[in-house]
Amino acid sequence: MSTDPFLIDSLRSLRGQSLRKLAKDAGIDASSLSYWLRGIERRVSEERLKPAKALLGLGEDGLLPGVHRWIVPSHLRADVLQTESIVQKFLPGGGTIYPVRRENRILNKMTTETYVPWSPWIRWILVPLAFPNSRIILKMGEKVKQLLNPFDNHSPDPSRMEGWFWPDGSKGNEKEEIKKTLWVDLPEEIFLRISGDENLSVLDLEAILGIAGNLQWTWERLIPALKAKGITPDEIARNHGLL
Repeated sequence: MSTDPFLIDSLRSLRGQSLRKLAKDAGIDASSLSYWLRGIERRVSEERLKPAKALLGLGEDGLLPGVHRWIVPSHLRADVLQTESIVQKFLPGGGTIYPVRRENRILNKMTTETYVPWSPWIRWILVPLAFPNSRIILKMGEKVKQLLNPFDNHSPDPSRMEGWFWPDGSKGNEKEEIKKTLWVDLPEEIFLRISGDENLSVLDLEAILGIAGNLQWTWERLIPALKAKGITPDEIARNHGLL
């Protein structure tokens, strides 16, 4: 897993973790970590970075098992595009994106002339192909009061992320609203649970989304998962005595 300072710092931001707290919890001098993240001086060794990466949800082979919560800083295109780059970096191979919303909210199409408090009541749940035991719950930030486009500004667009698709197998289209049939409408108590319950497990989340039992390994899932881990066909053949 890359320890590129920019990507690690971006992930820190997506997790809503301050630099000072991350350094303290990881047992790293805050100024040293700050210098490293800004690419000024490489004061932190790979070994000393391990606790910080673990706190950010990263292990030696990529994303740690479990449910991760990321917060896109704002609806600004720059923040959304940066989130897409983080998704592509840390979740290689693509997967499925589930749009989730709280029931009984006003979710009409927004325009530049109107503002609906949409973002607190939606989540985007990513089911990565390469990490079958990990899930990402994306929450949008609330810094922008007027939104230019309800699709572009509320989700990392699967049509621009290679391998990502909607539950029905279709790709996203940045000029269209999400199909009504793809939304997962949740009662308030369930929505609040996925938003903040630290004990929520991958199995709990799958049951809520109604996808439990539908994620068995297939060749379509296995091949990109192996590629994401850097495992070549030659290695597989040798391990199975085919070479």
